[in-house]
Amino acid sequence: MFVSRARLRRLLLPLAVLVLAALEGACSSPPSGGVGATGPDSPGIGALGGAGGVFTVTGGMQDDRLYHGLVVLNDGRVLAIGGRAKGGRVTRSRVNTSAEIYDPEAGEWTRTGELNEERRGPGLIVATLGDGKILAVGGININLEPSLTAEVWDPATGEWTYTGSMSTARENASGVALLDGRVLVVSGMNPKTLQRLASAEVYDPATGEWTLVASPQEGRTYHSVTLLAGGRVLVAGGGKLDGPYEVTAEVYDPATDSWTPVGSMSEGRVLHAATALANGGVLVIGGAGKKTLAERWDPATGEWAPAGETLPRTEFAATLLADGRVLVTGGLGAPESAELWDPATGDWHAASAMTMPRFRHSAVALPDGSVLLTGGGGDDGALADAELYAP
Repeated sequence: MFVSRARLRRLLLPLAVLVLAALEGACSSPPSGGVGATGPDSPGIGALGGAGGVFTVTGGMQDDRLYHGLVVLNDGRVLAIGGRAKGGRVTRSRVNTSAEIYDPEAGEWTRTGELNEERRGPGLIVATLGDGKILAVGGININLEPSLTAEVWDPATGEWTYTGSMSTARENASGVALLDGRVLVVSGMNPKTLQRLASAEVYDPATGEWTLVASPQEGRTYHSVTLLAGGRVLVAGGGKLDGPYEVTAEVYDPATDSWTPVGSMSEGRVLHAATALANGGVLVIGGAGKKTLAERWDPATGEWAPAGETLPRTEFAATLLADGRVLVTGGLGAPESAELWDPATGDWHAASAMTMPRFRHSAVALPDGSVLLTGGGGDDGALADAELYAP
């Protein structure tokens, strides 16, 4: 039976971790506090990874998923939604309607209610509402048709229910939950006219309806949308996959329903990641075209500044850690690698290697400070595998 290198690595990694742990224990005194004690003097699993942390395998999902939604629930569990899977037509892979929940304590996934429609990204927007319910809007189906519909998942029943639809289907749009509980969706492409939409709309969970808001300065696709600490929203980059790429950025203020242009990035970007930092700034990384320069946006000045050099990546994941650092994982161009950005120094450092290569995966920070990585594309196509990063 043929076993791929990626699958062999997954099988051997837990054994390797146990062997390393045994060696560590043999060369040091037992930690105070008994079995399972942690802290600066304990030789637990975090010590094996050093400053780069460590990745370990956790329970695999029920379904293969890439371009899927991933969101932490109010009780600390994680909901995975939709995404592209293996199989289906010769030229078009199957798109999931399934959803499932990860329990960090058990390290296992269980199924929950099915979506009413096939949904996968780019353009699938998932947001937590004020009452703990989850909104899924947009995305595309197996026929590559973008959806204007939205549906809400209720954790009390595990069921999905249609809610109000957007004014138009938005291909490759981006969105974010606002501090007032509404959800903002920005731009995207009109699938009929193939024109970029210079429009935005918000979903009000109190009414279940969408309302057009003030129009952004530019229509964008494959752009980033980032919620800022004070409630405003930074929108940056965008463009066609083969260029040109936008360098511009603008800020939406929901309190005044207005857009304001801000400083431009030094490089145009699509398929990049924008991460809100603990100090209120935004770190932008990667993008198509082998971008290596990271940039940091300062909300006080509205300007961008260099933030070090990374490996070139597209369709990767960037996650803010509890200590303020940013973890970057996988992606096209560097699918097996992970890097850490330190805001104190502005420098990038290599993190430990992931258990397997991934791109178009999803990642979320868990309440205990670890990061869950799920699915994506790998050596064997769409993945069901998941892993945990411990800083």
